[in-house]
Amino acid sequence: MNDRRNSFFRLFLLILLCLGVQSLRAQTVTKVFKNEPLKAVLKEVERQTKYSIIYKTDEVNENKKITASFQQATVNNVLATVLDKDVEYKLQNRMIIITKKTERNTTAVPSQPLHRVTGKVVDVNGDPVIGASVQVMGQSMGTITNLDGEFTLSSVPANALVVVSYIGFEKKEIKVSDLQKSSRVILREDTATLEEVVVVGYGTQKKINLTGAVAVVDSKAMEDRPVPRASQMLQGTVPNMNVTFGSGYPGASATINIRGVNSISGNASPLVLIDGIEGDIDRLNPNDIASISVLKDASSAAIYGARASYGVILVTTKEGSARKTTVSYDGRYSWSNQTTSTDFETRGYYSAGINDLFYTNYNGKPYTNYTEEDYRQLWLRRNDKTENPERPWVVTDQRDGRDTYVYYGNFDWYNYLYRKNRPMWEHNISVSGGNEKLDYYLSGNTVDQTGIFRQNPDKYKVYNFRSKISAKITPRLTISNNTKYHYNSYSYPGLSGINNNFNTAVNHALASFVPINPDGSAVYLTSLSNSAVLDGMGAILAYGKHKNEDQRYEFSTTFEASFNVMKNLNVRANYSYLHYNYQTMNRTVNVPYSKYPGEISYLTTGSGVNQLKETQTNHWYQAFNVYGDYMLDIADHQIKSWQVTIMKPSV
Repeated sequence: MNDRRNSFFRLFLLILLCLGVQSLRAQTVTKVFKNEPLKAVLKEVERQTKYSIIYKTDEVNENKKITASFQQATVNNVLATVLDKDVEYKLQNRMIIITKKTERNTTAVPSQPLHRVTGKVVDVNGDPVIGASVQVMGQSMGTITNLDGEFTLSSVPANALVVVSYIGFEKKEIKVSDLQKSSRVILREDTATLEEVVVVGYGTQKKINLTGAVAVVDSKAMEDRPVPRASQMLQGTVPNMNVTFGSGYPGASATINIRGVNSISGNASPLVLIDGIEGDIDRLNPNDIASISVLKDASSAAIYGARASYGVILVTTKEGSARKTTVSYDGRYSWSNQTTSTDFETRGYYSAGINDLFYTNYNGKPYTNYTEEDYRQLWLRRNDKTENPERPWVVTDQRDGRDTYVYYGNFDWYNYLYRKNRPMWEHNISVSGGNEKLDYYLSGNTVDQTGIFRQNPDKYKVYNFRSKISAKITPRLTISNNTKYHYNSYSYPGLSGINNNFNTAVNHALASFVPINPDGSAVYLTSLSNSAVLDGMGAILAYGKHKNEDQRYEFSTTFEASFNVMKNLNVRANYSYLHYNYQTMNRTVNVPYSKYPGEISYLTTGSGVNQLKETQTNHWYQAFNVYGDYMLDIADHQIKSWQVTIMKPSV
């Protein structure tokens, strides 16, 4: 039997090598068709020639009625007769691929002369502007300036407009003809943005007075982004700040990098302060954000110490104002899907055959225990998108000296395990207002997102609440409170540690296997392989009793008193308290499965141990700050200074 099987795979390899040069004329078709749909004709061609015919149903009219008689006709003649004139076909390995003909525009269009455009972008002082965007208006063609402020664009139409822009500068539109006369592009600072007030350290300054590298993102830049986390809103808003996600599951934390990785530990995360308290930007309601200041250079360490050596992100939340009460609500429904192709092999014949072929070359023996007769059965079913009652995907046969399940499926494991669309609901409500003595801002937010798992779907839920109240006790004394509560929960099936589920889902899942036997039992071990299907993940999901949940709670409050000592001199004192709690729950049970008809076994080791595991982590933070600021305006000059005292009691 081994010699016969080895001979089969040598023959299979030879066929693969020869298919690419076989001619369609080497195969013939004999059949009389009377008013039969094109789909049936192509199926008959597949049956008689052993070719697989592939096409898109929206490009080929498979219901077209065909009446024709063929006697030892070549495949070329058959296809030329039955196919419409607007389609074409080609041979690729063992497949005939039918596609719609590409339309060719025969109308002569006068071509415009194309030019190579070069230039240099500088500011009013003649210094190069590095990283400025250079785009051809109305086209996808574009580039950015290099370290010398220079750029090059190729094949630009003569009548095109080139748009040059950079954050903090006014956008400039230039004709190609003007660039050819003078390649120097001067950008002027946006005077409107220079008057904006920026949060820096323990106070504020106008942009025009800043000497350090500071980027500012206001709430308008983050509006209408259908994402549940503030870190996702920051993507693409600040030059040279990289926001990446190591995983795509709901609630995955972001990694933010501003100044590169220069630490021997590899941790180059910036310091994040939310209304003066160190925190996690993903545990913040994105709709509460008024502005974000990003301190990029090392000068921030002069205020915040070594912790700020990789930059500082200062988040300021919204507050009330002296006006009538305003109630705001917005609801949002959105969904996400994958950006990569998921067109995996779902035909059992090819899935098993390719694995056996390469595993034999690598290990000297095939990956599966399929016989020649098994492969014949898989071949007969290779085009069955769904199970045909005449050709069942699971049969009972004598293996290992007893009746056992044998699998001949064409199973789509990806779409069985994962959803294509992941919906998300989000609700936000806020109430703000006040008068000369009192202002307030109250907000609430909830997010409900369904994850990627189709079997026992994973769920991500978020609840946020914030209260900001400020009261003017006397003309000189103001007291305020800023309280926040955050809760998020992520529940998911399968193994503990969400990434472990994705890792096991790619193991030993041939398309010929199915997750459920005819009697409803789960598939785990088979007589056709020495490995567990999906390392048991399929059986675990089918049983549905493994449960996991990660929960995070965060409560913070800040009391502050501000006293105006004299004109331009203010003293502030505040006390902040934060409690963060992280809980995990992982429940695993014994998992039933069946290898032999009528016999139920249980997975009781490894991922099938019957146990409950719970962990809890708490973090407390307290800080007491006293600081004063003095501002003096002399003509067109402004002097502003701070004195800060910080105490952090240990808890």
